[in-house]
This record gives sequence, structure tokens and C-alpha cells, in this order.
Amino acid sequence: MLPGLLLLLAIGPIYAQQPDIEVSSYTKQKTISASRSVTLKPGFHVPAGDTLRVFIDGGLQHCVDQIFQPSAYQNYILTRTFKVPNVTAENIGVIRKTCEENQVIQYFDGLGRPVQMINVHGSPTFRDLITPVAYDAFGREEKKYLPYSGTLATSNGSYKPDALTEQNSFYTTPGTTTGWAAPGVTAIPNTAFSKTIFEASPLNRVLEQGAPGAAWQPAATRTTTGRTVAVSYGSNNDLIDYATTGLAVRLYSASPVLAEAYKRTLSGTGYYGANQLYVTISKDENWTTADGKAGTVEEYKDKEGRVVLKRLFNKSGTTIQVLSTYYVYDDFGNLSFVLPPGANPDAIIVPTQDVLDNFCYQYRYDGRKRLIEKRLPGKGWEFLLYNKLDQVVATQDASQRAKAPQEYMFTKYDALGRVVLTGICSPPGSVANISQREVFQSVLDRDTVLWEERVESGNGYNGLSSPHNSFITTILAINYYDDYSVPGLPTIPPYNLSGSYSKMLKGLPTVSRINVLGTNHMLWNVQYYDDEGRVVKTLQQHYKGGEVSPDNYDEVTNTYNFPGELVNSTRKHFVLGAEKLYVYNELAYDHQGRKTDTKQKTGDNSATTNPMIVLSRTNYNEVGQVTSKELHSTNDGASFAQKVDYVYNPRGWIERTSAPLFATELKYEKDSAGLIPQYNGNISMQKWGINTGLSKAYTYTYDKLNRLNSGVSTGNNNEQIGYDVMGNITSLQRHSANTLIDQLTYSYAGNKLNTVTDENTSNTDVSFQLPGATSYTYDLNGNMISRSNASYAGNNLAGITYNILNLPATVNANGALIAYGYDANGGKLRKQVTGAVNSFNEYISGIQYEDGVMKFVSTEAGRVVRNSATNYSYEYALSDHLGNGRLYFDMNAGVARKIQETDYYPFGLGIQGTLSGIENKYQYNGKEKQDQEKMYDYGARFYDPVIGRWNVVDPLAELDRKTSSYVYVFNNPLRFIDPSGMKGESTHTDKFGNVLAVYNDGDLGVYKHDDAKTKKDIEEKPKASTSRGGKKMGETLMWNSFTEFDGSEDPAGKIDFGSFQARGWLDRFNNSIEGATDNLGNYLGRMHYAINGGGNDPYDYKTQNGGGMYAGSQISEGVYVSARDVGNFAAGRAAAITGQSKLDFMLTAGGFNLSGNSKFGIVFRTTYWQNEARKIGAPAFGEHPGSNFFQRLGYENVTTSQGMMKNSKRIWDLR
Repeated sequence: MLPGLLLLLAIGPIYAQQPDIEVSSYTKQKTISASRSVTLKPGFHVPAGDTLRVFIDGGLQHCVDQIFQPSAYQNYILTRTFKVPNVTAENIGVIRKTCEENQVIQYFDGLGRPVQMINVHGSPTFRDLITPVAYDAFGREEKKYLPYSGTLATSNGSYKPDALTEQNSFYTTPGTTTGWAAPGVTAIPNTAFSKTIFEASPLNRVLEQGAPGAAWQPAATRTTTGRTVAVSYGSNNDLIDYATTGLAVRLYSASPVLAEAYKRTLSGTGYYGANQLYVTISKDENWTTADGKAGTVEEYKDKEGRVVLKRLFNKSGTTIQVLSTYYVYDDFGNLSFVLPPGANPDAIIVPTQDVLDNFCYQYRYDGRKRLIEKRLPGKGWEFLLYNKLDQVVATQDASQRAKAPQEYMFTKYDALGRVVLTGICSPPGSVANISQREVFQSVLDRDTVLWEERVESGNGYNGLSSPHNSFITTILAINYYDDYSVPGLPTIPPYNLSGSYSKMLKGLPTVSRINVLGTNHMLWNVQYYDDEGRVVKTLQQHYKGGEVSPDNYDEVTNTYNFPGELVNSTRKHFVLGAEKLYVYNELAYDHQGRKTDTKQKTGDNSATTNPMIVLSRTNYNEVGQVTSKELHSTNDGASFAQKVDYVYNPRGWIERTSAPLFATELKYEKDSAGLIPQYNGNISMQKWGINTGLSKAYTYTYDKLNRLNSGVSTGNNNEQIGYDVMGNITSLQRHSANTLIDQLTYSYAGNKLNTVTDENTSNTDVSFQLPGATSYTYDLNGNMISRSNASYAGNNLAGITYNILNLPATVNANGALIAYGYDANGGKLRKQVTGAVNSFNEYISGIQYEDGVMKFVSTEAGRVVRNSATNYSYEYALSDHLGNGRLYFDMNAGVARKIQETDYYPFGLGIQGTLSGIENKYQYNGKEKQDQEKMYDYGARFYDPVIGRWNVVDPLAELDRKTSSYVYVFNNPLRFIDPSGMKGESTHTDKFGNVLAVYNDGDLGVYKHDDAKTKKDIEEKPKASTSRGGKKMGETLMWNSFTEFDGSEDPAGKIDFGSFQARGWLDRFNNSIEGATDNLGNYLGRMHYAINGGGNDPYDYKTQNGGGMYAGSQISEGVYVSARDVGNFAAGRAAAITGQSKLDFMLTAGGFNLSGNSKFGIVFRTTYWQNEARKIGAPAFGEHPGSNFFQRLGYENVTTSQGMMKNSKRIWDLR
């Protein structure tokens, strides 16, 4: 470790958290601070124009000595994280402060099993944070204990022999001085653990999984206790009484079509034989024996481990409703059809082609098992085309095919497989709606030039790979890597500052150009790094006034401290060369890296004398949960305008937030009159008001699929909702102050909405659905293009057109003409409304202009409104658990003043509130309200709260094929939000990057929580959003990259957010492979894998990185992978480079795993182990699914989610 540390020291340290500092030279640092003194030595010089802040901060003394006294006769591993520079072999033993060094010690028993983990002085009051571990008689971790903070007297890292007793005592009386003096910690007496009931067999399968709290402990009956997740195992039978004992499964086939090798037809009228499929049955915490099968989930797998059926059960009255989703594979193991419940796949009649097109997912593959055509419900066929490297070169959707000439989206790569160019091409002479895929593919099959190379002219690339320049009509994006030698990069203002920043750029994106859709305008974006690979400066061109000028740009400068925490950030906004906005943010952290303060200064330019404001201060309890957040201080935190307090239940779910102006309370399992207890995270009641009285309330009910059935409020603003088997809303009844407003009935063609009929003819308020029938029409991609009511035109929409990203470009809203502008990444740039009232909004990364005038800048707590050069007023949003803006306040004569208040119906429609001044339109889920369309803009698509649906197909619809892709947040809008309008999976860390929680929730984002210490802290926000209040740092490529390898899905690992270690290691790995091997082919490739692919071998990055199996870093900009992922990626990369066929490599890797990683077996018993792998079959062939996935990504050299989506067919083929 020391050489790495010394290398870090040599590259321009950031001086902080030391009592006395002497600095001899200026190295572009932005801040120099100490707790006692700063000495600038002779010769220290800061050039004119640079900004340096030197200050003394007594707060840096708020640390204690890092005292470590390991227990004698205990096995342990001590991890020391240094937060200051100049640690050497000579002084490593010096006692440092807790703000200078963090220590984590893990104790092990004689069998090498962890028994206790201690974060030394890890609590806010410098107590040890202890996580005890215990095992049952079979060596299983039957209970997983919540961490607790020890006493001050024993907080020295020593082993705690009575940890289990102490932990129980801590959670029994956490907030009392006679107990553990841990205010803000929820009392969980005798049950501060998650208990697992295992199957009594060598398989040790989980039968029940409990959670902290008395209600969630395993028990003989499921009443107010015993509310666990229960699992049972078995096999199918041949009974078709699905509602009771039936476990029969229809046997479908994807049959070849004569003379059309890549096409398959759906066939099959029989059933699987009894005991031919494995069945897993799951029941969530709400399930009781009285429910029978209602609320259960059955998953059926064949002998190759492929899921063939998922069956859910709902209850409608006394009738059990069966919702089955079938997965049908072709003769090569490719997924060919997915038959959701809307196709009625349990019926003996095979779904017709019309049913397939409206409800089902259809896939076609070429002879190399690459996905070449797919059709999603409600959309036309989409085509994918490949080069000889199996990289997706072009895609085409149905709308592009309907044009003359036809259009394709293309992608070009460099020799390392990195995306360098994207755009639109049009083969000349192509006729509308006539497939040209095979013709285009044949051209690609003959190509000999497969990648682009850098040149010093034109756009910087030679243009020799397909599609050729003569076919290209529009360049959408150009990406440059490794250096700043880019043709045309502006020099005035100085976009090219490469001489001032790191030269260690191999593998890093440096410059990009992005198209403004519908124009030939391209915007520059330049990123500069320090030697740690952290972005320290960006220069980003903007589109203010629709003008592309090098003088229109934003400059952002970031400063990090030694451990890599962002300590300040400066943004300068230039329009035509003049500085128009200056925003300076400063962040403070405690000794554990938990963010405490965010400060901001805003003005017209960097010379502003406007005061520094403390936007927010966050306070924590002993186990690191956020207990309060204070908002707006003008006296450096001596007092604040509002303080929001947080209270949690034993599961860590938020129970109450309270501020003087606005407070909420959520009920889950706690039974009250008229409430149905919800043990699984559904919310049974929401109350709100001011903190001295919660006068308003909603009570909620759900069906057995956790879909909201009703929301009844004290103000009689009620909604009742009904659904079909696909989750489409079939009826919605809405009241306003006890008056029936909407009585809606929905009709569909597949999942696409045909009409919504409002049978209530008395209401003509355009805020609601209008009386009579409103019709909806869609384009070939499933995008809504009109909304029309013949009798009441107030909410009519017509002439909706979409750009290539399926984002709205133009809308006629009952005569108001709306034009949207976007860049090619989907970022909204402008919205212009022409009609009775004209308006023009421009969006520049959080800065918003209205009619040419800067109006406000978004902040982490709300926004700052520009009134004049010297008058910027701060506005704050007090939100509920969903991130809905409920009450907004500003400052008036030093006192918080309410300026806006909004309540919402359950599905997001606003209830009339109060407004004083200019409306903040960022409201429901924090998204911008579109007044003309009566929708909210989520980024990827628009949401209509009047009818509770999205208006276009989910871009990630294939992640949840059992539900309509127009359904909003699983029809549970009290528990979930959709941050962008797409689905995915999320990873959550503390401020240091320690992974605390991972959720399969539809968001691949990685979120850092400066205010979280444990998973329990994260659990407070699951119902709010997939970000759960964290700062998005990037994304993963697979949701369980940072979960335990044992299948438990427990979070694991630590992510170094500033590190590109994974990318650097892979670059060196690639170079070594390319330089040391030739085209080995299959036999030598297998030997090469066997020699290098085992533990501690060259491909085993997890034993080389110094951080273990789950150490995380970036494989590409903003994409985080674990060390385990990197090793598997490297194995796949090596196979591709050395010429081993993909199928042979998959069989080798699978066989190697099945053999127990036997080198002898895979080299000398190749046929046997590959045959064993074949028996298990695709996709993993006996390899761990996560390992197989990254091996596939490595083989195809795919390192981004965009590349993963574009190349999904290539990734899963087996050429």
C-alpha cells in the first residue's frame, strides 16, 4: 500500500485538516486551510486571475486522537485510511487525529470467520461503531445484527466480548442518559437484527427472512409478528387449478420457419410433465394463510436453469386472479418470446399474431446468435446490424423505417471498442417501410475496416469504417479520448488548458461534441483531470439564445481534499464572453466523511460581494442516520431558518419529518382505526400539516400485487383505481372536496390507450379530465401523438412529433404551439410557446432563463432567484418522502415565509394550494410541470397525472416484461418514484464509498449518501425515490456488482469514486495480452485461460487491487465496477484478443467453474467439463451469472450502459 500512497503524495496535495501548514509553492490548489496557522514560504506566487482561499478553521480541531488498542489473542485485520498527506514508513506509527486517519478493524475466529467489525471512533461523538457477527451450530449467520456505538470508555478498537448484550442494551434504551445516550436512534428492544430460517438440508436454502423489529421476527403465526419473507421450494405438477394446488405449466416452442432461418413461430398446445421444472414460491411480509395463493409469486425454471414462467396471484373480491408470464426459447437457447398476462398464455390456444404484437416481446437472431430484430408490445419491429467484431453498428426503429429514404442510427468505434461517433445515416434509394436490414448487413459483412482512427483534420477521425461518410446525414456526437489534440477545439476562450492539468489521460474521455437536435450545431465539452483521474475542470458550451459561440460556455472548477472529497466547486457562466453568473459551493465533512455543511455564494460575477449562505447543515445520530437537516443560515450556522427532524421505524423507513412550516407522518404496520396494516413497505396512512398539528391525512389500500386501490383524504379529495392484468388502469374515480369530479373508464388496444371516458358531465375544469370520450393515438414507436375530445377541446393535444430519442419536439396544445429543443444526449435546452400567451424558457444545467432573462439557479435544497446583481433570494422546498415539493419558503426580514404550498392526489395530480409570487413549477417528484400539456417532464418521457400513465413506451421496458410499459411506478405512487422515466437498479454508499445497500429497483445509478452510515439509514428513503436522497456519482452495468457472491444479495465493497484503477489495469492488461499472445484459437485459448484465470493468477484482479473482491472503481467515465467484475471482464477480453471463439470461451469458463477451478480438468479433461457446461446451457453454462455477464461484456469490450443497450444482442450471442 505504501508505494501507492507515496505516489498520491507527489501530485499536488490539498492542504487541510492539519494544525499548522507551511506551503512553498502554488500548484493550482483552490483552498489552503489549517486549524492553527498557515505559512506561505518565500517565493510562493499566485498568478493574476487565479483564485486561492487561505483560511484558519478552528472547526478542524473537532477531532480526537485515533487511539487503537487491539485485543490480545484475537485475530484481526486493521485497515487504515489516511486523510492527510506525508505518511511515510518512518512516521506511519504516529498517533493521528480522527480527522487525519480512519481505522476499521475486523476480528476473526479460529476458523477465519469474521466475528466483529469495528469502525474505530466512527460515530459522530467518536465512539466505536460495532457490528457483531454470530453463527449457529451449523456455521450459518442466522442473525445479522444492526451496528451500535460503544461506550466512550471502550472506544479504542478493542474486541467487545459482550457485543451481543451491549447491542441489545443499546437498542433497548438508545436515547436515555441512563442507557447509551444515543438520541435519535430508534428503540428496537430485543430484535435489532434480521433473523434467517434455513432449510434443514445440506442446501441451507432460506425458508424465511426476517428484519429488525418485533413485527418482522419469525413466528408460528403471521399476525402482528411473524411478518417475514417466506420461500418454499418444489417442482411442478400437472394440475391446472392454479388458484389452489395447480402448478401446471404450458409447454411452448419457438419453431423454425422454412427458408427463413432467423424467424421463429410460437407453437405448442401441451404442458410440461409433472416434476420437470423447479418451482420457487415467495410470499412477502403482508401475506397470511387466509390469502391462499393471493400475493404469492411462483417462479419456474427448467433443468438448464432458465426461467420459463413467473406466475403472480391477485384477489378480486373472492376470486383468485392468475397472472402468468411465459419465457419461450428457440432451439439454440435464445429467448424468442415473452408472453405476459395480457396474452392469456395459460390458455390452451396459442396467442395469435395480433395478440403477440399488442402484448408480447418477440426476438429474432442470426446464425451467430446475435439479436437482429425485436418487437416490443405496441411498437414496430426494431433492427440491429453488426460489424465483424459483433459490435452494433446501426439500429433502426419503425418510425425511421417509415421514412423515404430510410434512417438508421449508427455508432462508430475506435480500436479499443470505445464509441467515437454516433449519428444518423440514410442509404440512398431506400423505400419507406421496406426492410433493408439484410442488404445493409451484407455490406457490413464485407467491410475490412472495422474501426476509426484519429487524424488531424476534419472531425478528428478518418471515416473509413461503416457507414461511410456519403451515407451520413447527421453527426450526433463525437468523443475523444487520451489527449486534447482535437481539430477545431477553440482556443479563445482557452478551452485547451491541457498544459495546466494531468497528462495521465490514457483511457479517459477528454473532449466531446454534442449535436443540437434538428440543427447542424455542435456543442463542445472539455474535461480536465488531476493525476488521480478526478475531474477538476470542465468547460461546457451552452446554447443560450440559440447561438453557437465559443464565448457561450460554463466553466466549473472542482477542488478535492486528500481523501478525495469534493470541498469546493466554482461555476462561472459566460454569455458572449461576459460573466453572467458566479456560483461558489463549499462543502464540509465530519471526521468520517459525512457531509455536514453546504455553503453557497451566488452573484453576477466572481467579484460579487453577496454573502455566503449556509444552504444546509446535516446532523446525525450515533449510528450515522440523519436526524435533522437545517436550512438557510446567514451567520455561518449560528442559526437557521428551518430545521427538519427525521424519525424512523425499526426497518429504517422514514416515519416522520417535521419542520415548523411543514411536517409529515407515515404509517406502515402500526394499526389504527380504519387502517389496514402494511408490513412490506406500503404506506397505510400519510398525515401532514405543521409540526404542532397534522390536520390533513390520506389513508390507502392496496391489492395483493401492491397496486394502489384507493386513497381517501380528510378533505375528501379521493381516488379509487382499478386495473387489468397488465397493470393498465381500467377505472379511476376522483373526488374534490367530496364532489365527484372524474368518473373515468379506460379502453385499450393492447397496452395503448384508445379512449378515456368521463361519465361525470358536470365538471368542465381543465385541471381534470373533461366530460365525454377523450381519444388517444400513437405513432409506430408507441408514442402518443394526439389527445382529442370532440366536445371539450380545452385539453386537446395534436400534431405531436418526436425526435430520434422519442422526446417530444412539437405539440399543438389547443392552439398553443410548443417547440422543444434538446441535445443529442436528451438534455432539454429550450421550450418555446407561441399562442395567446407566448413564453420562451432556456435550460442550461440548472440555470433557467425565461424570455431571455435569467430567473433562477437550482440548488440542492431548492433554488436561488435572481432579482438583481446584488439581490439573489434563496427559496427552499420542504418535500415529503417522495421528493414532492409540498411547501416552499423564502426569507422575509430574516424570517422564513411560506410562498407556495401544494398537496397531491395519490397519482400526482395537484390539489389547489396557495401561491404568493412566482410559481415554482418543479413540484411532483421534483419534476417540472408542463402547463399546456398538463403533464410532468421526467427527462426520458412525460407523465400525465390526470390519468396516471406515461405517454410513451418505457425505454427500459424489457426489464419488467410482465407489466405494461405505460404503467407509472408499478401503480404504487406512494412507495416509488421513477427518477427519469426509466427503470433499472441502484447501489448506495456512504460518504467514503462503502456500499451500504443495493436495490433491484429499476435504476442502475450509484448514489453517495453523505448522511448515511448503515443500510438502515438508506432504508429511510426507499419509498421516496431510487436515489433515496443520495448524490448520483455514476452507474453500474449490473445491479449486483456490489453484493455478496453467495447469492444473499447483501451489500458488499467500497467504491473509490475518484479512481479509474479498473480502467488503468484493464488498459495495461490489454496491452500485455496483445503484446504477448497471438491468435491462439480455441485449444491454446483454453490453456491460456486455465493458466491465467485462477485465484492469484494474472486475470485475478481482485487479489491484485489491494481492496478485495468488491473494491470499486471506474471502468469508463462514471461507470463503476467491482474488482470481481474486472477480473471476469479481463477473462472475456483475453479470449477475444487471443482468438478463442465466444462459445468455446463460455464453455471453458463454465466448465472451469464446475470443476472447482481445476486447471488440470479444463486442460486435460476439456471435453468432459465442456459437456457438463453444455448440460446446464446458456446463458451461463455453469458459471456464476454475474461472472458470465462481465465475461461477455469483456469479450465485446462494452463498458457503458449505452453500449450495453445498443449491443445487447451481440453481448448475448454465442458465435
